[in-house]
Amino acid sequence: MAAGVSVGHVAGNQWFSHRRKGHGIVTAGATGDARGVTGLLLLSDGLKGWSHTEQVPELTAPMGVLAGATGCLTAPMGVLAGAAGCLTAPMGVLAGAAGCLTAPMGVLAGATGCLTAPMGVLAGATGCLTAPMGVLAGAAGCLTAPMGVLAGATGCLTAPMGVLAGATGCLTAPMGVLAGATGCLTAPMGVLAGATGCLTAPMGVLAGAAGCLTAPMGVLAGAAGSGAAGCLTAPMGVLAGAAGCLTAPMGVLTGATGCLTAPMGVLAGAAGCLRCCPRGNYGSAWVKGKSRPRAG
Repeated sequence: MAAGVSVGHVAGNQWFSHRRKGHGIVTAGATGDARGVTGLLLLSDGLKGWSHTEQVPELTAPMGVLAGATGCLTAPMGVLAGAAGCLTAPMGVLAGAAGCLTAPMGVLAGATGCLTAPMGVLAGATGCLTAPMGVLAGAAGCLTAPMGVLAGATGCLTAPMGVLAGATGCLTAPMGVLAGATGCLTAPMGVLAGATGCLTAPMGVLAGAAGCLTAPMGVLAGAAGSGAAGCLTAPMGVLAGAAGCLTAPMGVLTGATGCLTAPMGVLAGAAGCLRCCPRGNYGSAWVKGKSRPRAG
């Protein structure tokens, strides 16, 4: 908050557009949406002796701080906290918000609604989370962070280059990490752990999962019995203790039950159908060069 500027609740009907040279603009305590209905502000300059009251349908602070606000918050390089409505801070921080949060390079936490932070952090959120290069944690709804982190989420998690943990629903992190998730997990280059549903990590790690695990270039572990049940796929990764259909053409599968496929990988202690074409390991036998299938 700029020096000499205070904020309070008053009556008003206009957009706030008053700017004073040498003083920042702080908007807070407003309610509404992008069109706004009930936002109320009082700004006063103790030094210059002026005051201004407005009803603010939208809050915008591209390099500032918005806190405890309800409505549409926009702070591309700032901080938004405890807000409800539509939050936008591409390079800032959004926390404790409800509604639609957008911070492509920022942080969103404790939010409810739609969270978007392609390069930021989203935590404790409910609704639709999007952070292709960020972090999403403790969220419920749809999480998207192709290059970020999603944790403790419920709904649809997407982080192709990030981390997803403790999530329920659909997890997607092709280059990230998914852990403790339930639903559909996708991390082609990442890590999936403790998940239930469909796990996909072609270049990642899947562990303790139940459902469909896919990690063609990754690692799948701890997916047996109480762990994972369904279809595990990791063509270049590692699958361990899994139950169902395991596929890792260039990876490692151990202690699995079902159909294991690792043409260039390692399969050990598995029960069911084992297929390993070139450079495969069947049980304890390492195969180099041509494929030498071994009855299993």
